[in-house]
Amino acid sequence: SISTKMVLAFLCHTVVATPCRVLYSSVFGDDLQQALIEGAQYDSLRSIRKDQLMQVACRVQAEFGFRLACRDSDGSESVLDLADKGFLRLSPGDPFLTSKAVIWQVTDSCAYVMICELDENRLQAESILALLVRLIQVHVVAGEQRTLEGTKWQQYSISFSHVVIYFF
Repeated sequence: SISTKMVLAFLCHTVVATPCRVLYSSVFGDDLQQALIEGAQYDSLRSIRKDQLMQVACRVQAEFGFRLACRDSDGSESVLDLADKGFLRLSPGDPFLTSKAVIWQVTDSCAYVMICELDENRLQAESILALLVRLIQVHVVAGEQRTLEGTKWQQYSISFSHVVIYFF
């Protein structure tokens, strides 16, 4: 079946801690519901989905670690800029049935990842991811200020999942 969604999944995970830890994930689409209608077990499908997302997170973490090691050995500005964002192409069966594009950006030891179809506009996806990361950072900073000041700062009081759902 052909997907009508631009983004298959969004996840946030650690990049410095070993092993990699997925902090947040959200999968978009109706393939899970369709599989349940066809009689598949929910727990096994959920487990498969978690494993797929963990494999993607580990690949992003490995790619970031490689780029960071190259940056440390070279120290040039061009490598410095490329270390914090990237693009991966997943082959069919590794871990999804069809080829997927993975767009990622690292900020503050956290990787933000979008898994898309290969035919999606990569520049648009990168722009949306960058905007999403900026909004999340503003939300986190506002939360830290709210905690430090002990006041209720309502301007950025939306939750992480609401920011993500707004864009997808």
